[in-house]
Amino acid sequence: MDFKSVQLQLPGTEIETDPDVEIQLNAPFDTWTTAEVRMKNNNEHRIAFCTRMTRSTDFVVVPSRGFISPHKERWIRVSRKPNVKPRNQDRIIIIYSMILSDEYTVNVNWFSDGSVVRKKNITLKQ
Repeated sequence: MDFKSVQLQLPGTEIETDPDVEIQLNAPFDTWTTAEVRMKNNNEHRIAFCTRMTRSTDFVVVPSRGFISPHKERWIRVSRKPNVKPRNQDRIIIIYSMILSDEYTVNVNWFSDGSVVRKKNITLKQ
């Protein structure tokens, strides 16, 4: 399906995340450190999401994009690479929208104009 024919709509309700506002990534700093985030879609349609990081070269999010079915949950993992010095300004941004068409893969360009998306910011505490 062509990018222009994808039907997106602003979600009626925000996704729930657990943790909601802050992820704790503790020492040691010389190995990979990982935390999990649960996302729940409380809408009647599928949600398409993608993630962004303030320091994408120092952190990895898996999966970095995908779908969440109506009233279902999906987990993502946020990992800090070894030997990354902690900063208090780091965060993950989950960008999402309801998708009304039958897409099977998420195209990050769907979220580029910002008109039909919501954003969830979660701070990384280290």
